[in-house]
Amino acid sequence: MRLIPVDSQAPQRVIGRAEQRFCRQPLVPFTRPGGGHQGQAEAAEDRSPGGIGLSPKRATFSFASEVRASPVPIGRIKTMRAMIFVLSILLLVAYGCAHGRLCHPDPGVSTDNMKDTVRYLTTLQPARSHDHPESMKRAAAYIYRKLAEYGFEPMEQTYVISGSAYANVLASAGPAEGSRLIVGAHYDVCGESPGADDNASAVAGLLEVARFAKKHESELPGRVDFVAYALEEPPFFETAGMGSHVHAESLHNQGVRVKGMICLEMIGYFTEEAGSQNYPLALLRLFYPSTGNFIGVISNFGSSCLASRVARHLKATSVRVRTLRAPSSIRGVDFSDHRSYWEFGYDAVMITDTAFYRNPNYHRETDTIDTLDFGKMHEVVKGLCWCILNIK
Repeated sequence: MRLIPVDSQAPQRVIGRAEQRFCRQPLVPFTRPGGGHQGQAEAAEDRSPGGIGLSPKRATFSFASEVRASPVPIGRIKTMRAMIFVLSILLLVAYGCAHGRLCHPDPGVSTDNMKDTVRYLTTLQPARSHDHPESMKRAAAYIYRKLAEYGFEPMEQTYVISGSAYANVLASAGPAEGSRLIVGAHYDVCGESPGADDNASAVAGLLEVARFAKKHESELPGRVDFVAYALEEPPFFETAGMGSHVHAESLHNQGVRVKGMICLEMIGYFTEEAGSQNYPLALLRLFYPSTGNFIGVISNFGSSCLASRVARHLKATSVRVRTLRAPSSIRGVDFSDHRSYWEFGYDAVMITDTAFYRNPNYHRETDTIDTLDFGKMHEVVKGLCWCILNIK
């Protein structure tokens, strides 16, 4: 490459070409009040080592009087300041979603407790589906009893659909006032499936997080509501008959402030088998693992901040974590109780092993307790305990 020396006349020639192209007006040296060409002399003194005769601190040339510089309008200045302010707030929010002081004590998650819950729910006969309201009542009674055992004063949110009564089971920890975090999981099954992964695994996790919350109630940054939902499965899925829809609607009608909802949907099936993980879009294979050994954090775009916070605490455990933010039009993104909260304008995320995109036992009689990885479940639940302890 040939180097061309720069002389003191180069800037004048460049400015001359710009003059001919844009304004057709002569350029004159800057003259200070009081006369003379002091500005031109100072420019020579301040010339940089590169030989360009422009001071970094002051302009040495101006357009002739015919082309006068006008002050920036006050309205434009205010607009620019407002834009800077808004951008600053957005940056602070984004930073706050991913940073801040964390509290990660050992939550003492009990794998034995989770096994007991899964074992009880999967051995109910007939299966705990909408076709068997009595089994649904027995499942709800078990959850109620466990919450009471952990020190809660649980309650049932009962509603009637298709001539039968069903109930959500609710319990709260932390301060009564202020916005609240919702953690929920459905306890019904599809057909005659034992429903170990779908969704006894999540109910077991819900009860362990609740036990931790009650034990550390004074340390919670806000109220946490735990909800076990009825009727997530077909034929009530995507209808107002879902237990989660009933609950979300009741919050909305009461004007309750909700900081976010964490939906637990199948958290127990993991495998190291190559090619075991599938996706709704082939393109996702370019960005996500082909082995089903991770837990997913799924959200819509409006719940991105909540998803980041939840994922951060899950990633502090030994389990692999993958996050997906996508519209509901992508199959599976809204396939659980979090969809009900989206309908009422609340932020919500789904914690899942990705269901039928990985688990071959989905909605089958082979969905049994022996197919679950309780070691991985332990880590997921540990991360969820940290979520409720840190999300403000």
